[in-house]
Amino acid sequence: MSRVRRDRLEIVYDILSSCIKGEKAGWLMLKSRLSYYALKKYLKILTENRLIRIEKTDGDKICTTTPKGKELIQKIHEIYDASGLTFYSATSRGASEE
Repeated sequence: MSRVRRDRLEIVYDILSSCIKGEKAGWLMLKSRLSYYALKKYLKILTENRLIRIEKTDGDKICTTTPKGKELIQKIHEIYDASGLTFYSATSRGASEE
């Protein structure tokens, strides 16, 4: 099985889609298949752009996708559907939804 490297847009999609209902940062690292340092970098960018919000509760960091982030998820789907490109996502396991 060949390993396909995801691009930044696919990584952003993985993070945003994993956080829709709220997700602990530790689980998010596993779901999005990122190292601690890579996830930290992406979370900083996504929070600065108001695509996710991070709330601290009982010592845990809970990441939740904002309405702006949900809108971006939809736009990512539209881009891949219109282009016919293959979408590699850790959360969707393969090609873009038809």
